[in-house]
Parts: sequence; structure tokens; C-alpha cells
Amino acid sequence: MIHYLKYIWSYIYALLNYALFTFGEVNFSVSSLSFLLFNLTIVWGIIKGVQFFLKQFLLIRLGIDLGTREAITTLITYFIGLVGSLIALESIGFSLSSLVVVAGGLGVGIGLGLQDMARDLSSGIIILLRRTIKVNDFLQFGSNQEFEDLQGTVKNISLLSTLINTEDGATLIMPNSSLVTSPILNWSYGGNCNRVKIPIRIHPDSDIVLFTETVLTTVNQEPIVVNDPAPELIFNELGLKYFEFELQAWINSARDDEDAKTKLNYAIEYNLRQRGISVSFPDYSIYLHKSPPPLETAPKPPLSPDISIRDLLRKVPYFANFTELELRKLIEIGSRKRLNAGEVLFQEGEAGDAFYIILEGSVDIFVAKINKHLTTLNRGAFFGELSLILGIPRTASVKAIEATIVFGIYRQAFEKLLQDQPDFAELIIQELSTHQEELTERKKQLQQMGIVDDEEDDGNLGIWVRKRLQQIFSLSF
Repeated sequence: MIHYLKYIWSYIYALLNYALFTFGEVNFSVSSLSFLLFNLTIVWGIIKGVQFFLKQFLLIRLGIDLGTREAITTLITYFIGLVGSLIALESIGFSLSSLVVVAGGLGVGIGLGLQDMARDLSSGIIILLRRTIKVNDFLQFGSNQEFEDLQGTVKNISLLSTLINTEDGATLIMPNSSLVTSPILNWSYGGNCNRVKIPIRIHPDSDIVLFTETVLTTVNQEPIVVNDPAPELIFNELGLKYFEFELQAWINSARDDEDAKTKLNYAIEYNLRQRGISVSFPDYSIYLHKSPPPLETAPKPPLSPDISIRDLLRKVPYFANFTELELRKLIEIGSRKRLNAGEVLFQEGEAGDAFYIILEGSVDIFVAKINKHLTTLNRGAFFGELSLILGIPRTASVKAIEATIVFGIYRQAFEKLLQDQPDFAELIIQELSTHQEELTERKKQLQQMGIVDDEEDDGNLGIWVRKRLQQIFSLSF
């Protein structure tokens, strides 16, 4: 019986080790192929484990973005797969010299008909290493390509191809060589904001300043629009029948461009009607005339009809004598900011980089260090101008009492305004010089902080203000 079992085992062993074929110097049998398959399964398991560890744990903890995580994971797993495969082949006696024979055979095959695959392979490595295209990037193809004006989001990058989910829900399998050799518009590269453009036409008799106010204020109220870069209203054409403008607003992602245009068009049209402005689509012609209030209910509160940034700016002493053109320039360079109830706009000790006018709501001015309430300001009031003009830290904190909208003029825009209009700088000096008591107090604070030295302190507040403006805003007058 034992002899019989030995005979059967020897037969099975011979069968398992029977050379099915020979490649190089290695005889491939059922046992060697099974052992190779077992080793490759272990390599595959290691690759999946490393992928999970990198994507779901390590790279996330390191704060690396999605596209970079995918690229790093792909390169590492391909390397592990290559090394693991070589080790698995070595385990069955497949030497590197045999691999040279294989590579030579593949070289002949590539020369005969696999050039495209070789290009895709090298292009895939280039894409993964250079990272000009990453997972989750939003791509647009040019008009000279097969998929004209197609847009989509990158979902996976392998060595041979890239999967792109189109806006229609389909998946485009793009050879990597096409992404390297053809121009591709990558809206996500560099992490910059993307711009949307909306053309608008108005009647020549329209109040351009009121129109500018309404459009820019509406745009800045939309959460989908970013504040930096600030939206712009470009005056494109001065025609006989209409004035043509182009609204340029920035959003975080080009994927949201259609959604942004829709929201902006609805909001602009609604708020213009609240101001007595009728919008005619689809040519975006806008004719100013008084119209009855709309019957429908809007999804969000409209702009108050009596709010005019132009009129509010004129109440500020520094801008009281500004022309319509100068006021419009101020409105364009300023920025609207929405505050929720209880939200702090700035705190004492912070840099005075802007001053503000309240368009809606109210704010509390207080000193947190001594828990002292100074005053409450309502719509039309302005604050923060001394810190900006004198270049001193904030001396108090500002917190919104209710939902509030403020209009801020920031240092960079204010500096350009002073440089362009020296007469305006003189007006500021004269206006500030009338606040003797407050200026004296601010000057003492700067001296205590070591910001004002003895050479700058000549006892004359007017001269001191002039020197501060020259120093802070690089003025020469």
C-alpha cells in the first residue's frame, strides 16, 4: 500500500514538474507557474495594502492634496509591483539575463506595432512625475482635437491612459500621449480662481454710477464669488443706442461657471428691478425706467432701494467734493463684506488696512482689553479711517450686532487714489487737522509704541499728518 502511494505521489510530482514550455533557461511547469501565481498574489495584496495606507492615512495626515496623493500612490505602487514581480520571477529561477531576452523580444514587438503603447507609457510617467495634470483637475480640450470643447474631471491616471468624467456623465478613456502632445486647458492647475464673464448693455441715459453700484454690490453678496480678486465691471463700448459693459467675477472652480452665471444673472436682474431697472434678455439690454414693484417673492432679501454707496461716500468728509467719475472709481475699487450677527470684523491691535462704511445693519465699537463699550454705529456711518490713514494699529474692536454689510476701501486702492490725486491728499490733511484732540491721543499712542520718533514729532499736528501720509503711502507733495 505504501509502495502504491509512493508510486502515485511520484507520478503526481512528475506531472506537476513536467516542463510545459521553456523560456530562456527556465522550464515552466505547473508547480513553478502555481508558485509564481502565489507570489504575484502576495505582491498584489501588498500593493492594495500600500495603496490603502497611503491614500486613506499617511498622505492625508501630511496634508497633501488629492491629485498629488494619487500621483504619489500610483508611482509607489507601480514601483512595488515591478520589484515584487522581479522577486517573484527570481523565486522560480527566472534570471535577469532571461529578462534581457524578453526585453529584446518586446523591443522587436514595439518596433513592429507597439509604438503607440510605448508613447502612452512614457507619457503616463511624464504626467505622474510633472503633475501638470492630476486627479480631480478640470480639463477642457481645444477645438483642434477630436473631442472639441469637451470638458471633464480627471478621475484616474494610469501609465497608459487617463479616465475623464465628462459633464454629461460619460467617461472618456484618453491615451496619455494625447494629453502630452496636444494643448490641454487645465482650469485647476496652480489652484487659481477662474473668471466668468457676463455682458450687459444699458441705455445711454442710464445712471452709470447707480448701475455700477447695484451690479457690484449684488455680485459681492453672492457666496459663490470670491472677494480677491475683486469683481470688475468693464466699460467695453460707448455706442449711440447703448453702453456695453462686461461683468468679470472670479469663482473658486471652473466647474461652477454655469451655476455662477445663473445665480448672478438671477440676482442682478432681481436687484436691478428693485432699483427700477428693467432687464431685457437675451441681448442683456437694460433700460432704466420706473416700474411697479414685482409681485413674486425672491429667495433672498433685495438691496434696500434707498441705499446708494455714492450718497454714503459723499457723507464721508474726505469724499464730499468728489465728482461722479471719481466716486464711481471708488465704488469699483472698494469691496463689500457680509458679517453675521456676532461676527468680529477686526480687533484692537490689528493692522489698519482699510476703513469701512456700513451699508446695512449695525456694529458695536468696543475695547475688549478693558471690556468697555464705546459706541454703536448704524447704516451710513464710517469707521477705521484713522488707522488706515495714519498707519497705526486698531485702537478698538468692531463686531456686528445683526446681519451687516460693510463697504471697505483697502490700503492698496487707497494708496493709488492718493498718488493719482495729490489734491485729495491735501484735503485729508486739512480734515484730519481739525480733529486736534483725537490726533494728539493717537500720536501719544504711537510714541509709546516707538512708531513715532523725535525727528517726526515737531509739535505741529498738520505737519505730522503730512509726514505720516508721505511715509505710509510713498507720496511726494
